[in-house]
Amino acid sequence: MREGITSEKLSDISTVIKDFKYDKSNRVFSDFSAAPITDRKIKISTYGQLSAQGKNCRLLIRLNNDTANYKSYFNWGGNGAGEGDWDTTGFYVGRNKDGNDCTFSLEYTLTINSDSLKILGSGMANFVDDNRVFGCESHGYFNTPIRSLTSIELIFLDNGIASWATKIYSL
Repeated sequence: MREGITSEKLSDISTVIKDFKYDKSNRVFSDFSAAPITDRKIKISTYGQLSAQGKNCRLLIRLNNDTANYKSYFNWGGNGAGEGDWDTTGFYVGRNKDGNDCTFSLEYTLTINSDSLKILGSGMANFVDDNRVFGCESHGYFNTPIRSLTSIELIFLDNGIASWATKIYSL
């Protein structure tokens, strides 16, 4: 290890700011409007079980109660290699395939910088059905005039219902 470089665990450099579980819900929502977040990174960690109801269910992250002003995409690896998609209504994290129920997990980092009108996001998700793995790499940005983060919503569109556990960290 070089001088000045240390090895740290996530628990040593982060603070859990939200920790919650939802059962049979299409969304997870966290409100920070009483104390908006600025000038830091936020890490979202979630996992759960998706009941897809026979549909392909897109998982998005939306900020500040806004459903516009995004530019994001994901690329699939694994059984969906070479496929991907764009979205302008949230950070498009990924989705299941062929309407199958699945187990999912997500690690996503948001960068909030008050000198910018954009909140940047990138992360990885994993959707696993009976015998296939769909690894999703996601990147994008959100244009915001308020230069801070007031809420985070994770939502399955297209009638997806999930049981999930979520932690949000301040880095």
